[in-house]
Amino acid sequence: MATIILVLILIDLLAWKGVRMLTSGMENTRMKKVWRGVFMGITLAFYILLTGVILLHPDGRDARLIRMDYSVAGIFLAIYVSKFVFVVFHVIEDIGWGILTAFRKVTKNSRKKNAKKVERISRRKFVSQAGLVLAGIPFASLIYGMTKGRFNFKVYRRTLDFAELPPSLNGLKIVQISDLHLGSMYGFQYEFNRVIDMIHAEVPDILFFTGDMVNYYTEEVNGWRKIFKRLHAPMGKFAILGNHDYGDYYHWNSPQEKEDDHLRLIETIRDMGFDLLLNENRRLCKKDTGFTVIGIENWGKPPFPQYGDLKEAMKGIHEGDFNILLSHDPTHWDAQVLGKTNIPLTLSGHTHGMQFGVRMGGKEWSPASMVYKRWGGLYRENNQMLYVNRGLGYIGYPGRVGMPPEITVLTLKKSSF
Repeated sequence: MATIILVLILIDLLAWKGVRMLTSGMENTRMKKVWRGVFMGITLAFYILLTGVILLHPDGRDARLIRMDYSVAGIFLAIYVSKFVFVVFHVIEDIGWGILTAFRKVTKNSRKKNAKKVERISRRKFVSQAGLVLAGIPFASLIYGMTKGRFNFKVYRRTLDFAELPPSLNGLKIVQISDLHLGSMYGFQYEFNRVIDMIHAEVPDILFFTGDMVNYYTEEVNGWRKIFKRLHAPMGKFAILGNHDYGDYYHWNSPQEKEDDHLRLIETIRDMGFDLLLNENRRLCKKDTGFTVIGIENWGKPPFPQYGDLKEAMKGIHEGDFNILLSHDPTHWDAQVLGKTNIPLTLSGHTHGMQFGVRMGGKEWSPASMVYKRWGGLYRENNQMLYVNRGLGYIGYPGRVGMPPEITVLTLKKSSF
């Protein structure tokens, strides 16, 4: 913590240096004081806020605490990412000027010295202005992501062609949602009523939730039961657990307390009307044709837990059935599904697309791509497919920038080849 505070102070000192340079030429002394006062006021207010959160943070399991912590995290990112961009310009300029000066010949001509001084001041003001403009981009983006982006729900529709799809399943419509993280959105239940309406407008045959109902503990679900009880689909709604649904990220008083909370969450998810699959499967029928929904507990590469047991989950599956696997972490697909099973379709979540992304020319990029091979959207290898939902909720940074919260609509079609 001490190291982090020292880094923040260093960034603030360098940013203050840039602000002074930027305002040094202002003829209006009052405006100069206003700009410098705004910078100091925002900086001081954040340190007071941070100190208060650290020293006065209450104990207990309450979703309001999660929302408060994440709000502070969002403010932190908006302020210090912007300051960092601003500071980088000055550090680069100082280094460049130092190298250039070291190779210049020393001259005693005062006019040349004065010219160099004027040139340096002019250049540094330009750098300050450029840095300020560019710093405004991440600041505005992060604030937008916290105020609008996190509730900019988007429907992603895809048609998936399978040669082995039984004719009676042609046109089967699936809605997938994932990564709700309800504790992050304390007090925003009214926003999620729109999600329910958007899902029902798609008229799905079946609904899947692919994990991470909460962040830490079951109390986060308080106030949400009635909303998700509204969700319905003719063939049912099915759910699995994600890595956050086991209480592994909370400091419990005892292992028994953790286990009791986990069992309460399982009961709560089922009370919402979901058929929660814990390393098991369900056989469904449409027009006398059977297909199987397989759901495993979370399986991820370390440090993520591996509670999932695909072999156990596939016990009793009817040979020849079309199989759909629900597995929270997409890394499981490469590790145990692709080329090792006859499961044609796997649905995952987990990555959130890191809640940041860029779309240009029909292409999408996210920093999640540097961590996950399969991080968002559809992936096909031979006759097997994986779809990774980008999530509806958020964790850590309380927003989304260029990575809208997702409702996935998948329509299965029988291909003619």
